[in-house]
This record gives sequence, structure tokens and C-alpha cells, in this order.
Amino acid sequence: HKLRSFLTLLGISMAVSTLIAVVSLTGALNLYVSERVVNLGPGVTLLTRMGIITNVKQYFKAIKRKRITLEDYLALKEGLKLARAVGASSWGGGRVKAGDKSLEEVGIRGATPNMVTIRNENVRLGRFIADHDEAHRSMVAYIGHDVATNLFENVPALGKTITIAGQPFEVIGVAAQQGSTFGQSQDNFVMIPISTFLKIYGRNQQSIGIFVQARTPEIVEQAQDEARLLLRARRHTPYADADDFGIVNAGAMQSLWQRLTGSIAAVAVGVSAVFLIVGGIVVMNIMLASVTE
Repeated sequence: HKLRSFLTLLGISMAVSTLIAVVSLTGALNLYVSERVVNLGPGVTLLTRMGIITNVKQYFKAIKRKRITLEDYLALKEGLKLARAVGASSWGGGRVKAGDKSLEEVGIRGATPNMVTIRNENVRLGRFIADHDEAHRSMVAYIGHDVATNLFENVPALGKTITIAGQPFEVIGVAAQQGSTFGQSQDNFVMIPISTFLKIYGRNQQSIGIFVQARTPEIVEQAQDEARLLLRARRHTPYADADDFGIVNAGAMQSLWQRLTGSIAAVAVGVSAVFLIVGGIVVMNIMLASVTE
């Protein structure tokens, strides 16, 4: 009975293949999010004004918070005892030009020199921002792969001049290609010294993010608590009040991802169950026909 044998194998294959596909897809998505989305760097906690926002109410509450300033960063850098490194970064966006070519919606970031180690930046050409660049508010830029390719094509970008907010910057380094995350390019950015960034975009208008890297993986939570308490003290937050800033770490990002994908996981489990039942019914009917015959 070739047809019966085929249908039996088809039922078993459908059930097993669906189960394997669902498990593999779920595992691959979790790994992708862990490596590409959640990756802040080894043992790193990020303190920001906004934090993780999941609804409109949280957003309107967060925008009323005081900005995190460069002075806050310097205080944490001097005061933290459990941190291996404390870095700072600020984000913006705009147009970047080079000659007669320009790019819109480029991520403009201000960064401290130690962000190269905190975020494990992979420098392909040239160098990252240095301490003397930060100290002298130098007009230098470290650019992403997409910016280098689109503005300079086959011409080496090192030493060339780009224009940001009407100001000329010398390209001192090009990052290695990172690819995209959920369709969003990770190579469309320009980094400049954070002191230069705040000078151009306004020291009192921009909030910064403070990256705290623990000395060892075992004391990540203790280092995070130390940074949290020190920042609360600087902002004179009453003991009974909640933090007036956000804390972002790998655990919080993973938790958010699990909440966002909870419904997807439920649907996937339902689909697997349906196929398992269908496969079981097919096998049962084929066996019943054989026994009846």
C-alpha cells in the first residue's frame, strides 16, 4: 500500500518538521536579539534619561525628567569604585556632506574615547577618538562603513573632510561593517568627541547616556546599584521616590523582548500543536484502515 505508506510518512514528517522549525526559529531569534540588539558590551549598564519606554504614559513621564549632564558623567567616573570603565555618549541625527554628495538621517553620536573598549568597537581603518581629541574639542570624526562607502565610494576616506551641522570634520577612522538589525543599518553613523558634540548641539539641550562597565561579570549588579545610588544622590532624589532616570541592561532588554514575543510564541506553540494533532490523526486513520482491512 504505497499511498498509505506515503500518507503515514507525510503525517509524521509534518508534525516533526513543524516542531523542529518552531524550536529552531525561536532559538535563532533569541540568539539574534542577544547578539545584535541587547549587546551593550560585556558587563555594561546604561543610565539614560528615558530608559526603556513601552507605552505613551511612560514616554510623557520620562520627557519631564531632568537631563543627564556631562557633570553627572564626570562625578560617576570619579566616584564609582566597582567600575572598570565609565563612558558617555549622546545621540542625534542629521545630514552629512562631503563635496557634492550628502547623506540624510545619519546617526550623529558624541562619544568619550573609552567607548571603543566599552562597546567593543571594531576599527577597520585609522583610529578611534583619542583623549586629546576630547580635551581639545577637536573637529574629528570616526565614521561607519555606509557613510564611507556612500560619500567616498572607492576613494580612501581617511584624512578627508565631511561637513556636519555646517562644521568641517576630518575623518580619522572607519568602522568595520556591522550589517543591519531588523532591517536597520548599523553602519550609518558618525562619531565625534562628546565635548565637540555638546559644543555644536548645545550643552544644555542634550542629555547623555552613561555606560558603566563592571570590573568583573560577577559584580555587574553591585556596580549598577552603586551607579544608581550615586546618580540619585546627585539629582537629590528623595528616598521614597522612584528613579528619575532609566537603567538599561541585558536583562531588561531580554525581558522586554520576551514580553513583545510572548504572543508570537503562543501562536507558534498553537501551530505546532495543530500539526502534531493532524499528523497523529493521519497515522491513526491509516492504521485503522489497515486493521479494519
